[in-house]
Amino acid sequence: MTDEKELPRVVLIGSPNAGKSSLFNRLLGEQKSIVEKEPGVTRDFLEAVCSWRGISFILMDTGGISTSNLPLGAKVMEQVDNAVSRASLILFVLDAKKEVGIEEEEVARSLRVKFKGKPVLLVANKVDHPKDEALISDFCRLGFDFPYPVSALHGIGSGDLLDAVTARLEKRNAEIAESSLTLCLIGRPNVGKSSILNHILGESRVIVHDEPGTTRDSVDIQFSHEGALFSMIDTAGLRKRSKANHSIEFYSRTRTIQALRKSQIALLVISADEGITLQDKKIAGEISEFGKGVIILANKWDLVPGSEKHRIEKFRQYIQKELYFISYAPILPVSALTNYGLNKIMPEVQHVFQCWSQELDAAKLKSLVKEFRFFFKGMVQSIRVLGKRPPALQIKVKSRKEVHFSFQRAVEGKIREVFDLTGSPFKVKWLKSF
Repeated sequence: MTDEKELPRVVLIGSPNAGKSSLFNRLLGEQKSIVEKEPGVTRDFLEAVCSWRGISFILMDTGGISTSNLPLGAKVMEQVDNAVSRASLILFVLDAKKEVGIEEEEVARSLRVKFKGKPVLLVANKVDHPKDEALISDFCRLGFDFPYPVSALHGIGSGDLLDAVTARLEKRNAEIAESSLTLCLIGRPNVGKSSILNHILGESRVIVHDEPGTTRDSVDIQFSHEGALFSMIDTAGLRKRSKANHSIEFYSRTRTIQALRKSQIALLVISADEGITLQDKKIAGEISEFGKGVIILANKWDLVPGSEKHRIEKFRQYIQKELYFISYAPILPVSALTNYGLNKIMPEVQHVFQCWSQELDAAKLKSLVKEFRFFFKGMVQSIRVLGKRPPALQIKVKSRKEVHFSFQRAVEGKIREVFDLTGSPFKVKWLKSF
């Protein structure tokens, strides 16, 4: 079943008796809202899940907007504002049989100014006959595209309106996906991934149990943090390949790898009391291979003995030795049980994302070339930026044969001294200079 909290919201607004409730029922295909000829019957919100051509959304019917100064009218306006602020799409419903009045003009102005950026579809209801379409051309002066003519009473145009709604929602979802940051919680079974996710979300969204492997599938959840959009994928624990022959385990592993591919930042959860296992190293290797930003979450920190300062430094040295190929990853000691250190995760995520997303400054790289020529006896000829996410460079050298492992480490280490690349790999394409 789809979680309604994750569905986009489409809000019906308009003047009293414009036919919002009738349209609400028509789009749902059932009698959900009370319909009366008396204006202003709908004062409370009604909402229901509406599906059209395989796309679902929450449709919300609001109270009629009025310029009345009565206390009840003010409360309705306040509720409508709240609904609009949460909406993915607004359907501004007008009565095709009436001229545009002060109320409609005020609503249009509010949508353009107060809710700038919110997509709005103008809907002219009560177009019961083709000849009625001539009545709605004047509605364009409200500042929106030509209204969709519908008749909630007879069902005319409702399919076209739903097509327009779902098309806008698909476009909006694509824009949100493009602008959001996708995180992937990854690690062995039973290291506390789901508990950490529930803390970040501030609610229990995934099942937590002591039995290893409770999470069988990858759970993709959208949320916001300090105004920024995020998508968090809580993956099934990656097991040893020898234990992944069962079909459920095989598909869990496949989906986990797919989740890692689509993510930008990986949160590698390890069990601090158990230390680094061979499986942890394999998972870290896959994160490195995919070029993702990475943060190591050393969970169950409350089970690690010793004084705080001493054990943190000792553990950092241990991690950097065992997982040297992602030595650039920040290490956060955390405890999902006591909430220790969990408030540091999201700020670190944003920092790592900035480092991973940056395009390295060409001027600074040009200065580095001069240093490299001195330190490496003219081996490095030039450095050029190739891309970002993660940062990518092209380095030309005098002799490709001299580009051995220690030379690469020295060059890459110097680049990390100049640029903040916390939690981010960077790719280098080595070329022989002609």
